[in-house]
Amino acid sequence: MIETFTSGIELMGKGGVMMYPIFLASVIAVAIIIERLIFFKKCKENPDDILTAIKELVGSNKHIGGNDLKKSKDGPVSRMLEVGVEARKEPRWKLEEKLTVHGQEEISGLRKNLRVLEVIATISPLMGLLGTVIGMVKAFNKVAQYKGQVDPSLLAG
Repeated sequence: MIETFTSGIELMGKGGVMMYPIFLASVIAVAIIIERLIFFKKCKENPDDILTAIKELVGSNKHIGGNDLKKSKDGPVSRMLEVGVEARKEPRWKLEEKLTVHGQEEISGLRKNLRVLEVIATISPLMGLLGTVIGMVKAFNKVAQYKGQVDPSLLAG
């Protein structure tokens, strides 16, 4: 295990200067992925539970409150329904405005950090390509240094 770790560090050192930003981008990407997985796991809702809660509220003649929808998990759909139930007595245009604003907030929360992940996914291959180009330039400089009489093992190093 320790030998594998050491050889991984040696391999990164041999990979050149571009290996470090690529490694950093990989660590950040994994952290974002784990955070998003945990977030989406918490937001997971069962549509059947939400539908059952809505049917119970509509079927009963009691006063409907936002907390009655808390039977289902606290997720984006439940929160949207709660806003709708709390604003049910307001004019239609105001209800639509509240739901639109709250919906945008929910979408913003669901998209959090995905832009950073998108940027990492876009620039990481380009950094790898840049590292390859830097390595090729170094190899050609070695060929020029030895005036074309280069042993292939020297270039491989």
